[in-house]
Amino acid sequence: MAIDPKNLAVRVAVSIVGIPAILFVSWQGGWWWSAFLMLLALIGFWEYSRMTKLPDFLLFSGWILGAGYLYRLSTGSVQFLDEFLLLCFFAVAAFLVFRRRVEGSIAEAAHFILGMIYIPGLLGFGKSLELWLRQIPAGVNITIGGEDLFRVTEVQPQLLLLVFLWAVIWAADTAAYFVGAKLGRRHPFPAISPNKTVEGFLGGFAGAVIAAVIFFLTKKLEFGLGFTIGLALTIALFGQLGDLFESLLKRSSEVKDASHLIAGHGGVLDRFDSLLFALPAAYFFLVFFA
Repeated sequence: MAIDPKNLAVRVAVSIVGIPAILFVSWQGGWWWSAFLMLLALIGFWEYSRMTKLPDFLLFSGWILGAGYLYRLSTGSVQFLDEFLLLCFFAVAAFLVFRRRVEGSIAEAAHFILGMIYIPGLLGFGKSLELWLRQIPAGVNITIGGEDLFRVTEVQPQLLLLVFLWAVIWAADTAAYFVGAKLGRRHPFPAISPNKTVEGFLGGFAGAVIAAVIFFLTKKLEFGLGFTIGLALTIALFGQLGDLFESLLKRSSEVKDASHLIAGHGGVLDRFDSLLFALPAAYFFLVFFA
């Protein structure tokens, strides 16, 4: 796979603007982070509904249920997917029954439930992860209604794990892209993503390890080297799986990109496909092993 210099320049320009903004909301946490996750969920589900041709009612239902689920996570009212999925099931069941049309109903129900798990469901682990990491804030904060609105102090050590998550995802994606472009020979998934190579996957793991070692050497995380590398490899593994899954969705829907909202990157699902799978992977790794 040859590197397109023009496309690469656009991607870099967008990243120069986007990366600081993403790190800012990760650093702030709280409702900044919640709003960011909600925005990704709303746009991502819109892209998904376009690919799977969901009816407008199910798109609007997905927006309401997804935003409501992320809001309840943010307030600590709910922790996992059980009641959220039950509401999704009843919403799609009621719509399909009262629409009184048989053809395509099962496929639409399956697409809707899959989309709700895939996008707001997985993004919810971003909030669960932040709540698990957060401790009582230190220093000076600007608050409204008892909630931190804007943090003006040093980044909390716990919330640096969110920065670590992004660093590993970006390092793995970047290394996989360049290693695959320069050295890629073996294509394990030609029907799903013909440009993905074994060499690119290995390059992605190498990038993740480099990011983990840098964080360990700067002593920003309170973990040993082995644990930090293990977490990074888990994030990289599931991130690359998320990339392949989104490629599978696009292939089955016969589209090249989820949308064209982000110049040089495609859509929200194209840019944040790795994040969707990495969030629950990082959450459960930390809960079980930290």
